[in-house]
Order: sequence, then C-alpha cells, then structure tokens
Amino acid sequence: MYKKLLNAIPAFFTVAAFYLLLNIEQKGDALGVVISLLPFIIGFVFFFLYYDFKNLKEAKEKKSENITAFISAAVFTLILSFGYICRGAKGNIFLAVLGFCVVVAGLFLFFKKFVYNLILFMDKHNAFSRSKRRDGKKVFLLSFLLFEAVFIFYMLLFFPGRISRDVTGQVFQYIGLYGMTDKYPPVHTKLLGSLYVGGISLFNGLGITSFANEAGGILFNCFIQLTFFALSLSYLVFTLYSININKKIIYITLLANTLIPLVPVFAVTVSYFVWYSGSLIFLISLSLRLKYKKYIKQDTSIPWYKRNFFDDTVFECGGLFVFLIAICLFGPFGMVAGIAFTACTLLQKLNTKKYIPITAISALITALIINGATRVERDRERDIPTHNIMQLARVITNEDDLSKEEKREVSALMRYEYIPMAYSEDTSLWVDNIHALVRVSGGEYNKDSIQKIWANVGARHKVEYLKSIYTLTGNYFDPLSHLSIKYEQRENNILSGLPDYTVFGYKAEEGILNFLYTLEKIPILNIVFSLPLMLWLTLLFLIYTLVKRKYEYVLYYLPFIVTWTATVITAEHINTFEALMPVACLYPLLATLPFYKRGDEEREKTAEE
Repeated sequence: MYKKLLNAIPAFFTVAAFYLLLNIEQKGDALGVVISLLPFIIGFVFFFLYYDFKNLKEAKEKKSENITAFISAAVFTLILSFGYICRGAKGNIFLAVLGFCVVVAGLFLFFKKFVYNLILFMDKHNAFSRSKRRDGKKVFLLSFLLFEAVFIFYMLLFFPGRISRDVTGQVFQYIGLYGMTDKYPPVHTKLLGSLYVGGISLFNGLGITSFANEAGGILFNCFIQLTFFALSLSYLVFTLYSININKKIIYITLLANTLIPLVPVFAVTVSYFVWYSGSLIFLISLSLRLKYKKYIKQDTSIPWYKRNFFDDTVFECGGLFVFLIAICLFGPFGMVAGIAFTACTLLQKLNTKKYIPITAISALITALIINGATRVERDRERDIPTHNIMQLARVITNEDDLSKEEKREVSALMRYEYIPMAYSEDTSLWVDNIHALVRVSGGEYNKDSIQKIWANVGARHKVEYLKSIYTLTGNYFDPLSHLSIKYEQRENNILSGLPDYTVFGYKAEEGILNFLYTLEKIPILNIVFSLPLMLWLTLLFLIYTLVKRKYEYVLYYLPFIVTWTATVITAEHINTFEALMPVACLYPLLATLPFYKRGDEEREKTAEE
C-alpha cells in the first residue's frame, strides 16, 4: 500500500508538466478555477494508475530495455522542454525556472516508463511469421490495384491534381520563362516539364482539345506520379510478404497507406517529394530483399526470359542502382542521404555479398556525375540560410536595435523598411514574404558581413533566436503540433482562368481538406496525423537497435534521420508535411523491424531452450 501511495509523486510531476505544456489558463472567478483544475485532477488520477501499471513481463528488468528507455526519455524530454522554453514563460523568473524543472521531471518519468513498457510489448508480439513463403506476385498485383484505385479517387477529387506555386515555377523554368536554378531539383524540373508538355501533346494528338492545355499537362503528371507511388508501396507490401513479416503488419501497412488521407493526398500532389519518397520506399524494400536473399529460393535452371524477375538478383541489384541514384537526384537533401546509405551499406555489406556494396558505390558515383552534369545557377535565396534571415527579421520586427552600419548591410540583402510589415507569426505567410523582400531588393550584399551581423545580433537576442528556430521548425519535432495539408488557391497557380474540371467541384475539394483540418484537432484521432510523433517513435526504435547492437537495421532508418535533421537545421521546407511522408508510409515496418526474427533464428532459439 505504501509503495502505491508513492506513485502520487511521479503522477503529480507528470500531470503538472502536461498542464504547463498545454498552457491551460486559470480564470479568477471560482467557476473558472474549478474548470481549470478539473483536467489537473482527472490527469492526476490517470497518471497515478499509469505508474501503478505493472510491466508486461513479471521478470527481472532487462538492461537493454532500461538503457533504451533512459536515452529515449532524455531525448524526448529535451525536445519538449525546448518547445516550452521557446513558447516563453511570463512573470516571475523564479516561477519560470520552477516550471521548467517540473516539466523536465514530469516528462522524463513519464517517457521512461512508457518506452520500457512499449519495448516489452513489441518484443512480446514480434514480427516473425512461421508460415511458409509463397509466391508473392498476386500480393503485389492486388496491392497495386488497391493503391491505384484509392489514389485515382483522390485525383478525381482534386482533379486534375493538386499543385502549388512551386510547380508553376518549375514549369516556367522548363519552358524558359525563368532561368533554371537549384531552387528545385533540376532533374525533377526537367521530368515534370517533359510530362507537362507531353501530356498537352498527348491530348492534342488524341483530339481531346478540352485537355490540350495546362489541365492536360497536370493530369498526365499526376497520373504518372501516383502510379509510380502506388508501385513503390505495392513492392513494399510484396517484400514484407516475401520475408515472412507478420501478416498483421502487412494489413496495417495496406490500411494505413489507403485509409489515412495524408498518404493519398500526398500521392496526388505534384511534387518532387513524391518521387523521392517512392524511390526511398523502393530502395529500402530492395535492400531488405537482398539482405534476406538466401531465404528466398530461386529457380535458375529456366531460361532468363521465363524467370520470375521479382526474385531475380540481377533485377534487384539493378533496382537498387536506379533508386539510389533517384533519391540522390530527387530529394532536397538526397545526395547526403545517398552518401549515408552507401556508407552504411559498405560497413554492413548486407550478408557480405560483394555485389551489393559494389552496386551502391557505382550508383553513388553515377549520381555524382549526373549531379555535376546538370549543375545549374544557384538560387539567390539560398545564399543566406533561411534561419539567419528569419532570425534577423524577428529581431528587427520586435526589438530593432541594429546600428546604422548593420542596417545598411541588411538593406543590401532585403528592403529593411518593409520587414516589420512582411513579418508575421504565421510562418506560412511571413517566410514567403521575407524571401520576397530578398528577391526584389536588387542590392549587392556581402555574405560574410551579413553572417557577422547575424552573429552579433544573436549574441544580444539569444531568446529571440531560439524562439525563431522553434517557430520555423517546431512542427517537425514537437508532437503537440501538426504538419497541415495546405489548400492552394486556384488563382495562385497555372490552372487559373481555366474552367472547373474537377469531378466533384471546387467546393468538394476544399471541403475535404477542411474536414482533414478538423480531424487533426480531435484528441486521440489526431495521432494518425502527427508526423512528429511518428518521428519520435521511429527515433525510439533506432535507439533500441543501437542498444541491442542490431546495426544491420540502422541502414533503413538512416535516410529519414538525415532528411529530418537537414530539414530542421536549414529550415528548407517550412511547415510542410511532404518531406517526412516516407516515415508515415514505412512506419509499420520501421516500428517492428528491430523485433523481427527470421525463421532460422527462431528455430535456433527453440533448440537452445
């Protein structure tokens, strides 16, 4: 009984931590006090029972699980505490420090127990299936038909496809209205432009003149893109089936990538991120199959043209070669991810088969050559990192104490007098506005001088700089926030002025997106929309693989960690969910992979027992 009462201590700290994080305000009147204290009381009872909840296995505590729980809790606490600091603590400094200590203590206690129990649960329900492997071609075909049907439905909903202002810029670069720059991946710009012009020509050749225009170009782009993405997801399901991943995981993968609207909306949004994500899914699926190749029987006695190419080593190595090049060329930080993937492959050697690291090295060298051959003019916006520009803009707007010399140097970069008007707490607006000031300034600035001013201003306004970082990139690591699907107004893109081609009308298109916004705000249900939460859990499973020394699985997490880290550091893509979508699509695999046991491992374990 005495030990149970001690649960009140961590319960109090945890509920107080979430109370402060959620910023629940207390009104002065008696009713307001009762209303604000009610969630505190309910939360206290919940966490009291939570800390009394026994571990899933009544056995001595495991060292690996405890180490993972400790490291993960420390990382998660650091991330949420950073958000708490950046949101700002008003009033007495002593109370602010006390509140921070309560947040750290409460979160750490909560996450340490949560992670420990989660790992035990996942280990108990491992991803191994004892069923014999069967031919997976039918699985691939049925999966493809399912994904293709769902994606086409969403294409009809957003007919002829969802596009943004970036697509407009890419098309204009391709047809020569704008100069070609590295603002977008040049290879994708050329692919998009070719499909755009090809789609218009196709409909014109077929005599369908009503689509021999911008709508036809976007429609053709969208259809080819969603088909490619459907193929990548189908190949993932086929791979899971082939290496005997538990069928429940396969069903979850199918349902998650069709029923959660984020995925199909992403698939029909014309963007280089779709090609990057699809290539990454193919790459991971192929490397998984090659890793467990000796467990997949091949019949090499039949002629090459009658072989099952789904199980052919040459075919799979060719795919590994192509899609490693693709992620290097299509991703915003694809080359970094490709180098990391190749380095990790060399260290692991994937079952020590020499042809696999040779394939990876050849693909990386080819990607570097193509990247050099397609080098274009550097985009002026990238000369100064986004973080630097936005941090300066925040200080200038809120506390303008720059010297005359500093103002003169900044004015050469962007129109100084318009910065307070362009700045807004809504990042989706003010990032573009501030960048617009950079684009139209027309002045010649000294990059080194701007960096020096940025450092000097930061030394005087450390808190403002921290808040700026959180405002820009908090949606990528704060699980209490969400990366929203934004509705692009038709008048902002190349379809403006054309008739309404949508099957269900613009109102239905806008209505479904507003419906998704609503779902994002519903407690519990909004978890499936929280990409930051998925990233947290993915990081947790990565930590577990490292602690358990299952280094062969690091390969499959590395591209996401690289992309996520680079996105946060550079603030290259503000408040958009596209950069992190591969995590959502592959999450069922990434969550269960560290606990996966092959057939031979299971038999050896049984024999020892």
